Amino acid sequence: MRETSLEITMVPVSELVPYENNAKIHTEAQLRHIANSIEQYGFNDPIGIWHNEEGIPEIVTGHGALMAAASLGYDEVPCTYLDHLTDEERRIYCHIHNQTQLETGLDYDALVSDMDNLNADWGAFGFDEYLYNADAVIDEPSPEELRKTLRERFGFVPFSVIRTTTAEWTGRKKKWLGLGIRSELGRGGDLLSMAGCQTRHRAYGRRGE
Repeated sequence: MRETSLEITMVPVSELVPYENNAKIHTEAQLRHIANSIEQYGFNDPIGIWHNEEGIPEIVTGHGALMAAASLGYDEVPCTYLDHLTDEERRIYCHIHNQTQLETGLDYDALVSDMDNLNADWGAFGFDEYLYNADAVIDEPSPEELRKTLRERFGFVPFSVIRTTTAEWTGRKKKWLGLGIRSELGRGGDLLSMAGCQTRHRAYGRRGE
């Protein structure tokens, strides 16, 4: 078993760079739901980051959370360094993390039974689909389906057809830049000092709070 030791570090939003081949789609509605969660319950899931060969912290997990936090005016966010991974491993882990979040659906009866006894505005977090349409809950894939290769399941390997010139990708980059997150950082030119993200502490929230 591979062991890791993770610490939480507050890192300025402006210093974080998104992984350019992250395939997870973040819609405006989803980012709004994440922002609502952060506002009401705090930033409880640190972003996983990895230092590239130039010393720039690239995001491995938590792209959507970072975008939501930036939209709320956060100057810095809690992060965990995944520098124990190699370059290839952190790229693989990015896709694995996305896939394992999508792999199974929810037990509709258990979900609604518990939610009915809790006082929350579920619609503010995107739960309307589950509350009013049980058919929207995705069934767990069969063992036969899981044994198929990506090409057998989808007709092509999904990650091989990503093109960064499409409207979806260019639109995503505009969102990053609009939030002050520099997706081009570390790809040439002078690098910013990394001193600001080396101080480790366990405080959550916005700078100054």
